[in-house]
Amino acid sequence: MTANYNAARLGDDVLHAIGALHLSHPILAGHSLAGEELSYIGFHHPDAVAGLIYLDAGYRYALYDQAHGQILLDTLKLRDMLPQMTREKFPPMSQSP
Repeated sequence: MTANYNAARLGDDVLHAIGALHLSHPILAGHSLAGEELSYIGFHHPDAVAGLIYLDAGYRYALYDQAHGQILLDTLKLRDMLPQMTREKFPPMSQSP
């Protein structure tokens, strides 16, 4: 059930609403946990919005900085990518003596 409540899913929902409403580069505002969706949109779809307003979104996951990364968000993104990867894409692991 929690798979439906991650930054990517909720951020994509916001982007779909923007499209359905035919909004052109809106300014988005988010409070508290919504900072995570704002950061997802700002990082992955910066051309879709004119700006982001964070209201009391002070948690670490709410403010993603690509240069420094964010282990929680990066781990969630990797988790979502794992099903697309196959063992053949990775070089064989060497056996340690």
